[in-house]
Amino acid sequence: MTTTKRLIVEGDADKRFFEALLRHAGLEGEGISIGPPMHFGARGQGKQNALSLIPDLVGEFKDGHLTHLGVVIDADFKNVSNQGFLATKSVASELLLRLGYVESSTTTSGITYSHNDLPTVAVWIMPNNKDDGIIENWIAQSIRPSEQVLFDSARTTVSRLNPKKFHENQTSKADVATWLAWQQVPGQPIASVIGNQLVDVNAPLVESIVEWLTATFK
Repeated sequence: MTTTKRLIVEGDADKRFFEALLRHAGLEGEGISIGPPMHFGARGQGKQNALSLIPDLVGEFKDGHLTHLGVVIDADFKNVSNQGFLATKSVASELLLRLGYVESSTTTSGITYSHNDLPTVAVWIMPNNKDDGIIENWIAQSIRPSEQVLFDSARTTVSRLNPKKFHENQTSKADVATWLAWQQVPGQPIASVIGNQLVDVNAPLVESIVEWLTATFK
């Protein structure tokens, strides 16, 4: 019987970002199937659809088709209904509790849910398993020192826009997109921050997420 390891992310850009992270972590050859919710049969993308897959995936644990499961979702922001880190973690925890799982640890290196008879489910809530935010906040906290001046200039430019057409919750997206627009090859996707070494591989959040991926899939 073929067994699989799966990493569920929110969207296609996240998929490419985590493919780059898996290569950086030396996990590219570990047989990990990675994709957004629709790749695994959900009707749409995003956090809620990612979480909606968990019951069926736990069912695949039971029949032996699945051996490892990691889920990456954004905390988003608490000024939006039912969002923010605490609300997002609560939804994930309550869902897994109904499936017989209990939270066994929560650290900056991820959230782990254990079961008496089934494999562990590992969850990472962007950016850092404690604060509100999204994947771009993770990037902003991990900038390579040689990129910091340029990134700060991009943030200043975004802050001075008048009017701003985007919601304040999307500011970090605008910051990162502006910074990437000023690179040698402008406008690359967020995955380029890993492949082009635009983030500091020794930054705490980079080390933490590599630790989480390794613990989840090795």
